[in-house]
Amino acid sequence: MSALVTLLVLLTIHSAETCDTFKPIKNYVLTGHVIKTIRDVNFEKCTYRCELEAKCFSINLYTKTSKCELNHGSKEMFPSDFKEELDALYIHNIRKDTGDPCNALYCLHGGSCNPFPQPNCMCPVGFVGSICQNITSAKLVSSLIHFPVALSLEAIGIQDDDIIFDDKLTSSTAAVGHEAWRGRLHGKGSWKPVLSDSDPRFEIGTFNPAVNISYIATQGAPDQDCWPTSFALRYETAGQSKEYPQIFAGNIDRNTVIYNPLKPALGNVSKLVIRPVSTNGCIGLRLELYK
Repeated sequence: MSALVTLLVLLTIHSAETCDTFKPIKNYVLTGHVIKTIRDVNFEKCTYRCELEAKCFSINLYTKTSKCELNHGSKEMFPSDFKEELDALYIHNIRKDTGDPCNALYCLHGGSCNPFPQPNCMCPVGFVGSICQNITSAKLVSSLIHFPVALSLEAIGIQDDDIIFDDKLTSSTAAVGHEAWRGRLHGKGSWKPVLSDSDPRFEIGTFNPAVNISYIATQGAPDQDCWPTSFALRYETAGQSKEYPQIFAGNIDRNTVIYNPLKPALGNVSKLVIRPVSTNGCIGLRLELYK
């Protein structure tokens, strides 16, 4: 009996023992909805990580390489993305099942989700792409990369290492020559995590005193086509860690600065964590924050 067949039998037994929580499907994976990749893990660890991740609806398990992918979506939500893949298992976690397919789709720039016949983003004028991430209007690009005239914003100082010292910029991992302290807006370098980092994070803080944040500005890597196309924020305030309730539009090229307003603005922030959600091939990040 092959290793894949043996694992499939064990999964089926496990399903029966846990009220049919997991339903393995051999030689199929869900593509395009991976939110986290974990390497060198077995079935139990992979499914356990899915249970811990609030946005994980299913997993792709590659039996030969022991690679585990957590999906923000299921084959029912995205049937056209359910693809054949040898030596792989697709496992749907029905504990995280949902009757609203749009729960698994983030539409950027004010786009709205249309759930039928399968979830897709209806983008406002000037934006296209699977999640409205691409800007087609020069006027809109201008409005995103320049401050509105009526605004007067004060930089917190990420760009100035005399204000925010290098040790205030840290990360989950960093490739050699791409340390977190290089991730300053308009800098000659950028932060890049190592390729094996399954949960890359760029962290700023601790701010002392705490700061208020109303805008975040980002750029990609200046020397390579690497940039986040969307990102999430986590922050600490008054001793509590919280997730910001929005996924932000990321960058469109290496050097264009994209300014994202925080609505609502954050107050009394002691630490900010930026987590890339989707990328243009690889991650390269430079940023500044504004009060």
